[in-house]
Amino acid sequence: MDVVLLLHLLGAAVWLGGLLMLGVGVLVIFRTLPREQARPLVARLGRAFAVVAGGAWLLLGASGLALAAARGWSQLLVWKTALAVLVVLASAGHVVTGRRTGSRPLIATSRALAAFILAASVALFYLGIRVAA
Repeated sequence: MDVVLLLHLLGAAVWLGGLLMLGVGVLVIFRTLPREQARPLVARLGRAFAVVAGGAWLLLGASGLALAAARGWSQLLVWKTALAVLVVLASAGHVVTGRRTGSRPLIATSRALAAFILAASVALFYLGIRVAA
C-alpha cells in the first residue's frame, strides 16, 4: 500500500505543481508579449499541460480508489472525492470557456474557474492530510 500512496502523492504533486507553473507561465507570457502573440502561446501551453494533468488525474483516481478500498470510505474521504470531481469538472469548464476569447463574460468565467481550481486543489491537499491523520 506504500507504493499506492506514493503514486497518489506523485499525482497530486504533478497536478498542483503544474497548476502553479502554468499560472506563472501565463502571467509571464501576457506581461511579456503582445496579446495577439500571447494567446496562441498560452493555448499551446494549456494543451501541453492538459496531457500531463490528464495523466495525473488518472493516477490520482486509480490510486485514490485503491487507497479507499483498503482503508474504507470515511465521511471526510467522501467529501474529498466530491471536491476532486468538482475540480475535474471545473477544469473542463475552464478549458471550454478559455477558448472563447471573444466573449468578456466567458473570459471572466474562465478566470473565476481558474481561481476556484487552484483554491480547491489546495483544499484537496489539506483534506488528504486530514484523511491520512
